[in-house]
Amino acid sequence: MATDRYAGVPPGVQAAFDDSEPRAIVADDGNLALVTYGSSSCPPTVTGIRAEDAGTITLSLAESPNDVCTADMAATTHVVPLPDEASGRPLTVHVVYTDMPWEFTIVAG
Repeated sequence: MATDRYAGVPPGVQAAFDDSEPRAIVADDGNLALVTYGSSSCPPTVTGIRAEDAGTITLSLAESPNDVCTADMAATTHVVPLPDEASGRPLTVHVVYTDMPWEFTIVAG
């Protein structure tokens, strides 16, 4: 689902390891950059994105399929193309972990 995933945060974004909640940024190319924090060897996987309306999307994440995970805290950026219907700014991003009881709502500018 994600078009790219890389360690760290997008250029120009400062990592905030004291705040492990996801962050979201709408990039100039129209993609969403979602930053998650957790094990560097087992980052979550983006499994779906749905536009609720012009200003709200729901992004689904699943637990990493990797078997052995390091016990560290690292940032991972997931680059996801936004649905055409998600044209509003700022954009409310509802993040749902499909196999864990975690949900976050964040605003991406």
